[in-house]
Amino acid sequence: MRATRLTVALALLLVVPRSGQAQSSPLGVLKKANTEVERLIKRNIPKGSPQEKKLREDIKGIVGGLIDYGELAQQAMHRHWNELSAAQRAEFTRVFRDLIERNYAKQIRGNVDYQVSYKGEKVTGERADVRTVIRAKRKGRMADTIVDYKMLLRQGKWKVYDVVTDEDEYSGLVMLYRSEFNKIWSKDGFDGVMRKMKKRLAEAED
Repeated sequence: MRATRLTVALALLLVVPRSGQAQSSPLGVLKKANTEVERLIKRNIPKGSPQEKKLREDIKGIVGGLIDYGELAQQAMHRHWNELSAAQRAEFTRVFRDLIERNYAKQIRGNVDYQVSYKGEKVTGERADVRTVIRAKRKGRMADTIVDYKMLLRQGKWKVYDVVTDEDEYSGLVMLYRSEFNKIWSKDGFDGVMRKMKKRLAEAED
């Protein structure tokens, strides 16, 4: 169930309804990224073709400009973050970023039947929540899921650092990763976390 939610959240990360709001707003930033990804995937590049690799790289570049990987990595590692050296933090964030981007680039090209409705945004200083409702097929029936995008203003740019479903903080990306990393850390420490992520990264390349 957790893996399914995570995949859906990543697949929906850039998918927001079209709006006339300025691109400097949190919603506008999401809209701009979505428009760029939509333009790329509409090219209908055949899977396995030489052009597909560049397409994935272009999509990863857009996602990379939207997500605050440093904040996501720190929050996902939580109390273990302070136990890491600067080199370990850099390595963890780099591999974590590669894994998310490659999984997303692979997922976005799939055929997912869903509709997105924009419900509002709330900006408080340098933090913002953008709320959407996703209507998608679940167990053969259409069902609605609330998806909130948590964003931070970093150097004048809005960045996503968490995606939460159904108003439940424990179903968000941060908490899903945190729970998994805690389990691995309790048995195998930082090295175990890195081995697990690198194994998944290799699988994502297949």
